[in-house]
Formats: sequence, structure tokens, C-alpha cells
Amino acid sequence: MLLYFLVDSSSVSDDPTTLEIGGRRWWLTSEEVDASQQHPKDFICISYTWGTKRAPNPFDASKSVSSNTIPGLYAAIHQRPDCHRFWIDAFCVPSDPDQKRFTLASMGFIYSQAQEVIVVLSETSTLALEQMLISDTIDEAALEALESEPWITRAWTYQEVVNSYTLSFTCASPVPLPGASYNLVTAISGDTFLNRIGYTLSKLPMRSFEKAQAYPSLSAFEDLIVDWMTAAYQERSALQVMANMDRRVQERAEDHFYAMIGPMTADLASLSPEGNACEEFMALCERKGDYSFIYSLAARSEERTKTWRPSSEGDLPAILPWHCWGEKQPGHWEDGALYLDEMVVLKPGQLGDEGEKFIRGWLTAATEFGSEDIPVEDSMFYCLEQMGFKSHCRTVDSSAGYLFLCEDLSPDDNVTLLVSASLRWTFGAPGMARWETNGETKYTAGIFVGLIKQNETSTVKMI
Repeated sequence: MLLYFLVDSSSVSDDPTTLEIGGRRWWLTSEEVDASQQHPKDFICISYTWGTKRAPNPFDASKSVSSNTIPGLYAAIHQRPDCHRFWIDAFCVPSDPDQKRFTLASMGFIYSQAQEVIVVLSETSTLALEQMLISDTIDEAALEALESEPWITRAWTYQEVVNSYTLSFTCASPVPLPGASYNLVTAISGDTFLNRIGYTLSKLPMRSFEKAQAYPSLSAFEDLIVDWMTAAYQERSALQVMANMDRRVQERAEDHFYAMIGPMTADLASLSPEGNACEEFMALCERKGDYSFIYSLAARSEERTKTWRPSSEGDLPAILPWHCWGEKQPGHWEDGALYLDEMVVLKPGQLGDEGEKFIRGWLTAATEFGSEDIPVEDSMFYCLEQMGFKSHCRTVDSSAGYLFLCEDLSPDDNVTLLVSASLRWTFGAPGMARWETNGETKYTAGIFVGLIKQNETSTVKMI
């Protein structure tokens, strides 16, 4: 892969395309990187947020870059004076449309190859980093500053962190004028930064979804902490990536999907000629044998043999923007048909005592809504609403629990409930409803709340 780098080269000081930062001159060069070589390589990636303000591009007068680019680069160079090669998107992502698309889809590879990823936060987060240097926790003012930190909710943040070999955090400051200087907060390790935030959030006198409401950005970031700390020995499911990305923002619609490709693989991108980023994400998941992307609020495909598959036209929101456990939804192809493995098949019916006991037990332990004076279905739906479930149309009862669906079905439809046994929330698992209408098989995703028994799993043909 051809990568562009900012390289320290004082010998080309007369070249008008060089850039002076921190008393050193930098020029833009390219290099063919062997994807088969093991990381880390001798360059540092810089992670920051673009924001809305723009500044002239010193390497191309016809283009602009973020006004945060130079301060972010300055902060990284100041923290790592011995580094002679940096990768930063504003300068190192090619402008050619095809090369740009390939680079954006290969960000997981790029960040995984770097010897270090330095995150440059805004000046407003300086207080938080200074407190982290001397304490296990940060105070309320610092926590509020991080909650409003633009980097926390940036779409690209997720893959930049989970693919990092070594991770550090610092803050930006104005680039000093000649003869002036600014004190930059000492960079702290990713372990320290992520642990300090996680520990502070764990000490808040709030339940999980209360924290998610009070600190929505940091709640999503808490999920990222878990994924980063388990990245070395456990893969994350497509559903987990989708759920986290639903709480992040991006400027371009396609960046939503390119930012999801990186957390799924550190390999070079394999792109379709059509350039459909949603399709490329789902195709990647299928190659990995992870079909958890089907648990989405998205409309289903109109292709008769694949009505279980989400449409690639539009967004791909998770059925619930909440952290789930499990590496994937396994599946395999046989005789031209998809078979989902590790599934529990349920038929509609009255909620049984065992299922109700499980749900009420979870409500009592995890929430304040466990009272038997309130119908268990109403209590559970209220909790799901607090977690971000916004598309409920119908609930289908079974002896083991409820399946809250995102599409309305006729009471006369002969519905089969398909529940994942490989992906879990503490209260249940993602699932789907299957039914027949006008001779066609239809599917819609749902949230199953109830008891899942591993000894009742089977393989399901998605007809």
C-alpha cells in the first residue's frame, strides 16, 4: 500500500512545499508499505478532530485543512521529538477519489501499523489530563469538559483507538509564534487515560442507563474502553461496532461505514467497484463469518433469497445502541442458503413463570422498575427506551420472554422467533421475527428480553 508521511528533512529547507513546525522542517513524501510485515513501524499516527474551522493547506494552496491540524501536529511533535515520521489525515490521505476511498477504508490497517497513536484533545480537556497525572479519578468539572470534548464523539475515534499498538493522550494549544512558547500538558498513556475515565464513571452514584443519559458521550466512550482493553484477545462483533458508532458523528454519510470497517479488520481494504460503503461493511462481515449486522433497524433487502439481509441503501443502525458481549453471530453457507448457528428458536405463547422470574429479577437488580404492581412488559419497555430503543412497533410473547420488534406485524401472521445465543446483553439478546406473507418469507430485527438456554440452541436456515 502506498502511504504518505510527513518526514523531518531539514535538508530541503528551500523547498516551498516544506512546513516548519517546532523549529524543524517537514515535507510530504510517499512510501510503499508491505502489508505482510509485522507492526510496529517507525511512524506515529495523530488522532484529533477536524471541527468546523478551516485553514490554508500549506502543501496545496487550492485546498484547506482543519484549523486544528497544525496545532495537533505541533503537540505530537513536541511530545515525541525523536520521531521523524508522522501520519496525519489532513496531509496524508490522498486527494485522488479512488485512492482516498481505499485509504479511508484501510484506516484500521494504517493505525495498527503505527508504533504509536497520539490523541490530541482540545485545550478544554487540559484540566482532566492534569488531574489524571496525579489521581485515579477526575472531578466533576473535568468530567463535564470531557463530556463536551469533540474528539470523544468523533466517528473515527473508535477505530483509531481499538487498532492502536501503543496509545497516548495529550492536549493541543496554539502554535507558538517565533520566540514564544506554550506549556503543553505531559502526554499520558492510553491505559492511564482510559482507566481514569472508567474508574471515575464507575464511582458515579447512578445506574447504567442513568449515566448514559447524564453523560451520553462518555457512556459510549466507556464501551470503547472495554473494546480497547480486550482487543488483544477478543474480536468485537459487527453489532457492537454498529451500536457504538450510532452514538458518534461524522461529516459525510459514507464515513460512518468506513469508520466501522477499521474496528472489524486491520487488513487492507477490499472495495467494490460500485463504491457502496454500507455494502462493503456488510460484505466484510460476511467474509469474517459474522452475521450480527442483521440485527439492525434498517429495512430488509428486496432480493427474494436474502430477505433476512439489511438493505445496503441507507443507514445501518443497531437494534439497540448499547454494549453487547460476544465475538460474532456465527453463520455458514450451504447449498446457496445461509444458516445461522447458535440460535434459539421460539414460538409465540404466554410468558412462563421461569421467563417472568428472570425478567423481574433483572429489573429489580439493575433498575428501580422491578415492582410487581407494574406489568413486566411495560417496565422492560421503559428500560429499553432509556437505553435508546426508539422503533418499537409490536411485542411478541413467548414462554421464555418477549421479543420487542421494530416492525409492526399482523396478529394473524405465523411468527417464529429467532434469538441469538452467541451475542448477549445482561437482560437478553438480539433476535429476529420470521413470518410468511403473500408466499414470501419476511424478517425484522428485535430485542429479546428473557431467558436463553444454551442447551436449546440449533442451526437455523434463513430461507
